[in-house]
Amino acid sequence: MDSHLIRGSLWKNRKQRYWSFLCPLCKVHRKVSLRQRPGGIHYLQVFLSTLMVTLLFWNWFNWKGLVSFLPLWSVFEVVYRWRMRVILVCSQCGFDPYLFLINHEWARREVENHWRKKLSEKGIPYPEKTKKNPTQSKGVFLNSQKSS
Repeated sequence: MDSHLIRGSLWKNRKQRYWSFLCPLCKVHRKVSLRQRPGGIHYLQVFLSTLMVTLLFWNWFNWKGLVSFLPLWSVFEVVYRWRMRVILVCSQCGFDPYLFLINHEWARREVENHWRKKLSEKGIPYPEKTKKNPTQSKGVFLNSQKSS
């Protein structure tokens, strides 16, 4: 029998070491090595840190020092999510998926600012959006063609 058949089922989804996706704006293939959510190993690391903090401050807290798990986990969670957000921002186009979920207009402005900065570094002026003249709209143009 083949060794790959013995290791596991071919039909079940296997966990990947990285998170792979396409940037929705510029279609660049992206790979992120962090997990989407903290896992069991992270709980273990924070718990071991809690034990170390408890042992360091044993004279003042005794067993109550184990409650330090909650603030340590909160700090870990904030840092983990901040790192994930920094990693997810596309370096090619500046698209930020977290910001896009919160506010579309804000995300659009950030992408525009990214391109302004990128183009100004190369000495290329950023193309400004021009407002259409109401007399040049499609309906007025068609009406003027029909009347003549």
